[in-house]
Amino acid sequence: MSIGNKIKSYVAFTKFRLASLVIISALSGYLFAGGSDGNTMVMLLVGGFLVTAASNGANQIWERELDKLMKRTENRPIPQGDMSVREALTIVVLSLTVGLFMLYTINLISAVLGLFAFIMYVFMYTPMKRVTPWAVLVGAFPGAIPPMLGAIAHSGMFDLVAGVLFFVQFIWQFPHFWAIAWVIYDDYKAGGFALLPSKQGKSKNSAYQIALYSFLLIPFSLLPWLLG
Repeated sequence: MSIGNKIKSYVAFTKFRLASLVIISALSGYLFAGGSDGNTMVMLLVGGFLVTAASNGANQIWERELDKLMKRTENRPIPQGDMSVREALTIVVLSLTVGLFMLYTINLISAVLGLFAFIMYVFMYTPMKRVTPWAVLVGAFPGAIPPMLGAIAHSGMFDLVAGVLFFVQFIWQFPHFWAIAWVIYDDYKAGGFALLPSKQGKSKNSAYQIALYSFLLIPFSLLPWLLG
């Protein structure tokens, strides 16, 4: 495989675009809390990216056989044979180790949050996806950690700002993910995933719940303003 194709495989395996959005969320939390140190921002961005990349990669290792069943995932590196499981595991371990160390250089809580997000996403959310729609609730916890982690990277402690940022993104996780699950419902179904809030799938019940959580974003998003 050429160097260019190998790089493309690594980009796909780590979900580079998604990981980049996650660390932007963490940086937003850091700046929102008043952070301004350049070195801390670098450690937060690179460390957060590596931990997120490790989570995404571990998810693909776990679901490598299921990925072959869905059009949106059938071209990922492992199903295509462009990357071995051993190589994938090596990338995950190295990314997680280096990423957590970089977060640790900021403060211990940041590293603990990064490890907690990895464990919850890979070992709880991922296997639950084929068992129950409650997986979305479980996945919302690691998904909401980045802005809180960013705030704690500045303050070094759990405080009101970190908590508010967490709950805003936590509520956002539901309409965000359910919208994806609605659009690619048939593809998810082919992989054995049932992730819409209603057992009936694309139903009025699911639509009502998606709308409700979308409306809940309004008061939750106003919390920072209401708290000054």
